[in-house]
Amino acid sequence: MRIGGIDAAADLIDRLIVETNKLAWLEEKKRIIQGQTNRDPELIAQLDDKSRNCCEFRTQIKNRINELFSEIVSSQEYKALSQVRTFRQPTQRLSELLADRCYEVALECVTGELAQSLEKEFLGET
Repeated sequence: MRIGGIDAAADLIDRLIVETNKLAWLEEKKRIIQGQTNRDPELIAQLDDKSRNCCEFRTQIKNRINELFSEIVSSQEYKALSQVRTFRQPTQRLSELLADRCYEVALECVTGELAQSLEKEFLGET
């Protein structure tokens, strides 16, 4: 059984996206510095080291994703604990809330109190 927020498929894929973006940023930064006339070799080496670590981490995540999908295919099932959220689901959508309280919302916009009012509404403090 997978643990939501830690090793579920969505978490691994999310982390892969983050690491891929980090790697792209590091490589772009390195490319920009290498194109400068007064390049800093120490900074380039630091970026290169971070880039290699990021690339290795990305590879490990991809391997875990492959293992997970192989496990899913072979067992024909996927079980993950659902993550409990610390907030309550809103009773209304934002558009419904705004429609119900159109005049009040307009007044709060004018007075600059809209953000505080919406926060209280969503937290159930009204």
